[in-house]
Amino acid sequence: MGAFISRQNIGVEEVDIPSNSVYRYPPKSGSYFASHFIMGGEKFDSTHPEGYLFGENTDLNFLGIRPVAFPYAAPPPQEPVKTLRSLINIRKDTLRLVRCSEDLKLPGEDEEAVKNRACYNIEFTFDADTQVAITIYYQAMEEFHSGVPIYLPQDSSLQSETVHFKRGVSQQFCLPSHSVNLSEWADEELLFDMEKEVFPMVVQAVVDEGEEHMGHSHVLLATFEKVRL
Repeated sequence: MGAFISRQNIGVEEVDIPSNSVYRYPPKSGSYFASHFIMGGEKFDSTHPEGYLFGENTDLNFLGIRPVAFPYAAPPPQEPVKTLRSLINIRKDTLRLVRCSEDLKLPGEDEEAVKNRACYNIEFTFDADTQVAITIYYQAMEEFHSGVPIYLPQDSSLQSETVHFKRGVSQQFCLPSHSVNLSEWADEELLFDMEKEVFPMVVQAVVDEGEEHMGHSHVLLATFEKVRL
């Protein structure tokens, strides 16, 4: 398992190092690295002598001549840094398609049409520190208005109703009244079209309360993959 060693008082020992003894690569004579290393109390020959394990050998010239106390001080930022607060988090690894029941028939459909229909519900898990409104769009293009993303589906029927949720963690999005029939889609519509910039599916969760965070949203962009059995 190894051992952990700690010191209560960690400081920097001031050592007077003459400038002419500072290590530089390549050295004026001899080798910079030893031809072996010690691990677990045993001696092993180096497979690549004069090879730097974590970068180029010339990077060694950036090492300072004196030890530095840990933790290392961060360099001053060039620009003001503002911490971002994410009010909504859609857990992308929980996004899934759930096949609709075959018992659900649309008007005019026969048994064969029901069997061939690829109709799915959308489900996922999300966290929200505020009230949130969630809408799903299909085959949608993205536009920005005053810095806020707006999604426009190619047809008004290619979107779900907007569902409102209260704040809470590990909430489940499941809307049985809304489904997507992928059997009506062409194969190219299942993937992102880079030329037309059309997204197959967009899940947008928007802050639904207050004015302080108005326009704040979390957007999940997804494509579909057809699996042939």
